[in-house]
Amino acid sequence: MESAFPTPPRGKLAVEYLGHSGVVLVSDRGMKVAIDPYLTDTVPLTRICPVVCLPEDLNVDHVLLTHDHSDHTDPNTCLPIMRTRSALFWGPPSSLSVLRAAGARADRLHRLDRGATVELGDITVMAVHAEHTADSVGYVLHVSGRWIYHVGDTEESPELYWLHDRAVEVLFTCFSGRWEAIDATQAAALAEALAVRYVVPIHHDMFAENRADPATLISAVTSRSGCDARVKVLRPGDRWVYPED
Repeated sequence: MESAFPTPPRGKLAVEYLGHSGVVLVSDRGMKVAIDPYLTDTVPLTRICPVVCLPEDLNVDHVLLTHDHSDHTDPNTCLPIMRTRSALFWGPPSSLSVLRAAGARADRLHRLDRGATVELGDITVMAVHAEHTADSVGYVLHVSGRWIYHVGDTEESPELYWLHDRAVEVLFTCFSGRWEAIDATQAAALAEALAVRYVVPIHHDMFAENRADPATLISAVTSRSGCDARVKVLRPGDRWVYPED
């Protein structure tokens, strides 16, 4: 069944959570951008997160990839999307190389290096540094008048803290502290430094070998006296419209 991602009201954005690092952001004009969709069992780990929809049913306009690890750039997810949708794929050279080697059409692949900005309809996308692989990125997006930051996979780095002037409102962050990722305390420090309104935990619910409890992130955020952010825990398949009424 085709994924249904309704357009949110004017001035709002919708978040459709796919599990792991996968989200779909929907603007108030109906533009749909997916980040790191992983909808298969490609990775040789124990998947415990339900598949929200089949790859070929993911109805989006653009796909952003953060780095070439197969739980973020998965040809078995991306190529079926490419076959059934007109979506364009964006990411660092390593991700595009993976898709190209798997048979992806060159005209659907677009390079997005650290520091680059692209306009995808009414959504502005900035690729920013992620301390993980040689060319890994996070994404800062301007959607429905709101700044959103998806860190991808990243370790602690001074490069994460420069976005103060963007008035980031929602931070999607890993927090497990495993496999080159920031831990809950570091994620909370980033949320405080950027003065975000909401923190959304990601990268914690896909594999039995890499689970993390969002309660640790909630505790880390609430324990920081200078942080007023709320933690919004989403389950795979959840839809969240922001700002909340």
